[in-house]
Amino acid sequence: MDQGMTEQAVDIPVFKELLRRIEADAGGPITLASPRSFELLMPDNLPVRVTVHPSDTRLVVDIYLYNAQLVTGDLRTNLCQGLLLLNHSGLRGRPFALGLDRRDYVLLTASFALDDALLDEFTVHMDYLCGQAREIRELIEAVTLANEQIPVDMTVGAVR
Repeated sequence: MDQGMTEQAVDIPVFKELLRRIEADAGGPITLASPRSFELLMPDNLPVRVTVHPSDTRLVVDIYLYNAQLVTGDLRTNLCQGLLLLNHSGLRGRPFALGLDRRDYVLLTASFALDDALLDEFTVHMDYLCGQAREIRELIEAVTLANEQIPVDMTVGAVR
């Protein structure tokens, strides 16, 4: 990590070391979204934002997995109910939560203690969370028929 990036990051040694390790793995610099956060694009086009919580003791990971703006009516109600049911499962084991942000993106959120143990476990956590996000995205796409080609007859009938 170049000196400029280090100076811009919030002064938390574990966070700076995490940034340094990610940059070493990626083979290039990471641009901070803010002094407290950075963004990654994971395989399968999963945008991820990693943020230091204001308490400076937790790291929050948000994975944006589906744009639900066009999901309306009963289908939207059922989608939201399904996300709430999945939250019950997400609270077991490695906890995460699902919800909609203010722009109607379905996102998976998790948080971890910002300590030295996180440095060695970050990749494992990210692999697990991204795997869950991909499976939930596939489920949402199946329920909403997002990837289906639905034929529509656009023939204009004769006006009488």
